[in-house]
Amino acid sequence: LSSGPYRGLLRGGGPIHVRKGHVAEVAFSTAEEEHCCDSYAPGSSLCNCQLRTDVSHHYYRTGGPDGLKESTLSLWRRAQTFQVSFASPEAIEGQSAIRHLVGKKRTYALLASTCHADAQPVSTVTIDILLPGQVMPVELSVPPNRSANQSVLPPWLQSTMMFSGRFGDVFTPTAEITAFFHSGRDMEGGAVRLWQGHDGVALDVSPTPLAAIAMDSSRVVHTRSTLHAPGSVAPPLPPNRLLALHYDPSTQRWVVTADGTEVVATYREEALRFSVTMVSKCGSQATPHFVDSSAVLDTLKQELIRRKVGHIEVEPQALQRQLTRTIVRYPLPPTDVPYNLCWQLEHLGDWASPFTRIICD
Repeated sequence: LSSGPYRGLLRGGGPIHVRKGHVAEVAFSTAEEEHCCDSYAPGSSLCNCQLRTDVSHHYYRTGGPDGLKESTLSLWRRAQTFQVSFASPEAIEGQSAIRHLVGKKRTYALLASTCHADAQPVSTVTIDILLPGQVMPVELSVPPNRSANQSVLPPWLQSTMMFSGRFGDVFTPTAEITAFFHSGRDMEGGAVRLWQGHDGVALDVSPTPLAAIAMDSSRVVHTRSTLHAPGSVAPPLPPNRLLALHYDPSTQRWVVTADGTEVVATYREEALRFSVTMVSKCGSQATPHFVDSSAVLDTLKQELIRRKVGHIEVEPQALQRQLTRTIVRYPLPPTDVPYNLCWQLEHLGDWASPFTRIICD
């Protein structure tokens, strides 16, 4: 891996927006987290939390992989990482640097080794950029499985299915390679943290520049710990604004803007962390396995009964929260108090506000 082509691709491209995958779906809310989608159209860039409530609830409740004790707003700022995505064969073929990386025999060999079988052609390539103070929440990657009517199942539902242990034959293993090409040496953190099993011991892998890590991301719980530069805190990103990152050649700085005009922050390139990720499904390209979403929900309700949940919610969003919070069990951060007291205080009402201001931020 040579960093030059990828930096050139990023510097010469257009604005880079906040990641639209699992991280962007950790959405900020001024009230109860579960109501954050009431203010915006579902699926909008400002509030995607209904897609990965399994990720967002765990992230805010625990303070992320490092167990931070911060307000919802501060944690939201830390999770708004930036990403460029190439999610089709045409997009991958259209960029020489990406096409060259994907086409390497060594890339395929590493994917196939991770699969313990043949690997399908790379389906998605993403370049992720973390600002100082940013982090990636704990998650399982969910491949886009489809329901019987061929609509893509929501990621939160797929994650719940995987944690329930009742749908083992539905999911195709997914090989993922992440390689780093940053140059900054004055940073700490940002390690790739892996758990083999949902409650096993964590393994931290250093994000060494020009090195790569491979995993089955659909079965290995993973995250990216907080990236620390000297004196860094959560980046000052404003909520409910369209955020973008671009390179300014006149100043040789990376600039974060809100709504296209307001400059929010500027960074030296050495202060950012860059990585490129390639994703491939394992096995031959067989006919996709479709599942009946109604049958899935019925099975998950039976799992709630088996776990002795007294009342099964009827309203869809309430049922979604009940399923994810009962069945999905991401590992807790390795801290003495693995829960975010600030988030708990925010949910106690106005009377707790003075305590929140003292303890948090």
